[in-house]
Amino acid sequence: MKAVEFLSHLNHLAIKIWLESEIIQDYLSSLKLLEEVAQVIFHLALEDTMPEMLSKVSSNSWLNAWAIGLDTSKWEADQLFYPKSEPRNLDVIKEQLWEAIGR
Repeated sequence: MKAVEFLSHLNHLAIKIWLESEIIQDYLSSLKLLEEVAQVIFHLALEDTMPEMLSKVSSNSWLNAWAIGLDTSKWEADQLFYPKSEPRNLDVIKEQLWEAIGR
């Protein structure tokens, strides 16, 4: 009987660990998606409010999404041009957002 209880306990722990790792993976995937969306929305905001700054931002294909802001005087201090993650393609996100807002 003790062996069955022990095996049942091991199985429960394995499921719990598996679920926790899935939750962590989902969380990391969500953060990546938010980072991509933030960059696309930032470009859109610049296009609408400060088109003259687009060339400066566009020359840096991947930004530090956690430093995004419209106060250009803070871009260097906040390290906007020093990304914290590897560059990814934003075309799919851009296409989906543009379609959603009717652009």
